Amino acid sequence: MLSDKAIQALRPDPSRPGTKHHDRDGLYLWVARSGSKTWRKDYRWQGARRTFTIGAYPAVRLAEIFEEGKLVSVVKRISTLAF
Repeated sequence: MLSDKAIQALRPDPSRPGTKHHDRDGLYLWVARSGSKTWRKDYRWQGARRTFTIGAYPAVRLAEIFEEGKLVSVVKRISTLAF
């Protein structure tokens, strides 16, 4: 599980477009080559993998996602996006 201190220490890999750093429940932090950090969750819709972006770090912190039940609301929002 990622901690705030570990997230702050993450650095981009210039040889790759970005890297995934997994937490739990399918949630991960995407660290782009530019250094930006974004919370994302992958899901499947009609057999295709899709990615839902929750928000940028540090504007959205890991503790906020789980304490406020945002991960639950994200899953519900993904299900409503499915047409």
